[in-house]
Amino acid sequence: MSPLTDDVHSFASGAKSSAQLPKLYLIPWNIFEDRLANRYDLGAFVKGYGEGNWTSGIEAEDRAFIMDRCSHTIKHLHTVVERLRTGVYTFEDDDAAAVIWGAILIMAVQQHYAGKEPKAP
Repeated sequence: MSPLTDDVHSFASGAKSSAQLPKLYLIPWNIFEDRLANRYDLGAFVKGYGEGNWTSGIEAEDRAFIMDRCSHTIKHLHTVVERLRTGVYTFEDDDAAAVIWGAILIMAVQQHYAGKEPKAP
């Protein structure tokens, strides 16, 4: 999933690197890092589900859990869209962070299943 390669990358200075990493410095961490961390904290500690709860459903290949989390993410995204559509830019719940959390879960699912044969529902 990462664009890492075994190729040698040469820089303008002539310096070389064994791989060119993704340009992580382009990610605007300041916009979401605290909000996303708060979202993980909400599930792990405030709700008391534990730190590894969200990954346990993926590792167990629990399709019902995964699809439930996808539905939950869609619900949060719908809330964000509807509030923005109606000119409301503040949220009681941090729905945008919940959407990012859900996207990370989906990417973790993709990573978990990479190279595996799909299972019928």
